[in-house]
Amino acid sequence: MRLTFAEEGWAEIVEELKPLILLQVSDKRLPHPRLALDLDYDGYAARSLAGTLHITTARDAETARLVGYFMNYVVLHPHYKTTLYGMMDTYFLAPGYRDAQCGMRLFMAMEGFLRGRGVTELIAQTKVKLDVSAMFDKLGWRRGAIVYAKSIALDLSSGGE
Repeated sequence: MRLTFAEEGWAEIVEELKPLILLQVSDKRLPHPRLALDLDYDGYAARSLAGTLHITTARDAETARLVGYFMNYVVLHPHYKTTLYGMMDTYFLAPGYRDAQCGMRLFMAMEGFLRGRGVTELIAQTKVKLDVSAMFDKLGWRRGAIVYAKSIALDLSSGGE
């Protein structure tokens, strides 16, 4: 399958993104134990206007339909104030486009676009239940951290105990 990749703005593609985002969060391998999806559309729009949201899109070359995306925040890191970082928000490819080549090409396109913006460091993660570490390794990424998550809100279903 042939894909085309581009840099596209939030305001121009938000309506196309919505069904893919819902498809992404409905994936049974990626449940959040306590949180329901509550996307901050205004926050994404503000980041886009500020120039800190970067979206690499993947489109089906025949239909021009949006089939994937890689969203990053482009920011100076507080520990390295002269180093521009691309910090992953999320990435996704629709079912039917999820082969190793399409995924790798999406990542490589994103890297190229961010390199063109002056980004020199990238930070991304992979889910435990949907681990793409092998792809990161093939693309020359290095393991930089292990990320843990914990919900600390009271469990109201058990009486808060």
